[in-house]
Amino acid sequence: SLRGGSRSDLGAGPASGVTSAAGTTTLMLPNVTTSLPSGGSGVVREVRGDGKLVVTLGSIKVVVPAAEVTPLAGPAPRSEREPPRKEYSAPAAPFEIDLRGFRGDEAVTMVTAALDAAILAENPYLRIIHGMGTGVVRDRVRQVLAADRRVARFEHAPPSQGGSGVTIAEFSAR
Repeated sequence: SLRGGSRSDLGAGPASGVTSAAGTTTLMLPNVTTSLPSGGSGVVREVRGDGKLVVTLGSIKVVVPAAEVTPLAGPAPRSEREPPRKEYSAPAAPFEIDLRGFRGDEAVTMVTAALDAAILAENPYLRIIHGMGTGVVRDRVRQVLAADRRVARFEHAPPSQGGSGVTIAEFSAR
């Protein structure tokens, strides 16, 4: 007997005949929820040629002999069969990045990425906090800004907004 719906309802994949201890044969298909001998339930993900099934229990995959499982229902609900599709949206581009505590090389990478994101988001400026320290990060930031043709101009922030510890880069109009 076919338990769990028609083959067209259950998706593609080979089927396996399962003979229970009572002697009845059941056709086992992928995406069918089953009861396991341990008492838990899982979803058949694969029917192997050696008579075993790959069953998932949440995020754990187990291989069990087909004769040890009992079908519980038709196809697993869609949420159990496929992980939910995540919709990715770009995070809001920063108007400000803080580089205090980073080394020069790390700062160059972060400034480049922040410039790209800010320009793609059509931000008019990027405020870069590098701190006053030894000036290494400030100098590297200014080298990156001077070499980037998308930057119209850059300068230190006014004293009330950080002075020489902050550089503000303004972007060219497109």
